Amino acid sequence: MLPNPKSSNFRTALRAARKEAGMTLSELAAAAGISNVMPGRYERGESQPTMGTWQELNKVLFEVDDEEIEAEAKKQEIGDSLTESTLEEILEELKSRGFKTISLSYS
Repeated sequence: MLPNPKSSNFRTALRAARKEAGMTLSELAAAAGISNVMPGRYERGESQPTMGTWQELNKVLFEVDDEEIEAEAKKQEIGDSLTESTLEEILEELKSRGFKTISLSYS
């Protein structure tokens, strides 16, 4: 699966996955239902896809089902919002993911 679109290695991962799939930029765009110019912009780091487009790119490039890709997208969105979250919200999220013990260190 592709890393988060905001990740520094997203563009290289996208290019590698596209080449591994044997697709051109145009073929990827058509299969993902996006503008013909966007895959190239993503690979050059000129633009970042929305999470919806990120999901479509993953569906085209990897054998993932809708449930798996939606769960990963939700995790990615939660990760993006951590900087805006309170400590209590972060702890609740960790508990909901099954963490029983949480140790915090602050420096």
